[in-house]
Amino acid sequence: MRIIFYFLALLLVIAILGRVYAAWPLYVDRIGRIADTVAYKTGKEIEKEFPYLRYAGAGGGMKDGVIQKESMIFQIRKILSKNEGIILITRILDKYLKNLYAEKKLHQYLKEHPFTYKNLEVVLIIYDSQGKDAFHPNISEFSLRTGVLCYRTLIPSEEYYYETKSRIEEPYEEAAKRLGIWKDCYLHYETLE
Repeated sequence: MRIIFYFLALLLVIAILGRVYAAWPLYVDRIGRIADTVAYKTGKEIEKEFPYLRYAGAGGGMKDGVIQKESMIFQIRKILSKNEGIILITRILDKYLKNLYAEKKLHQYLKEHPFTYKNLEVVLIIYDSQGKDAFHPNISEFSLRTGVLCYRTLIPSEEYYYETKSRIEEPYEEAAKRLGIWKDCYLHYETLE
């Protein structure tokens, strides 16, 4: 009788674990969909504010059901100066962080508290007003990854469509302070709720 009891208990544990394991992808997918919705909403809000900008997509990284980072990419049909690019990235960060923190369902799944600009990636692909690639000496791409800004210029190439002419990196915080647009809330955003 004891053997049957232990056998049934073991089957019950296996069934419960199997059910949890089977539901795990659905759970992760639900969190991802919520994060994607926040990114889409942010992208559309930014598009309204800057008519020369188009939201191109979003992504992110999760590990064990925890959001490690979030990312957005935009296409811009306007040549931007270095300072204009930094200001635009700052505007995107500001709106993206506000929208992420406004979505209460995501709070428990964020890797770090506070979840800051260091957890976000923003990429701006630059085209001229005619929709053609921006080449050196104009900046072709602005990006922010792990708190570091990168400015890249490209030149046409016969072997490839283009190749990198120059790549300059600087910490985002230094660039924003230099322009007078740094806010301590980028490090402690949850205090703005």
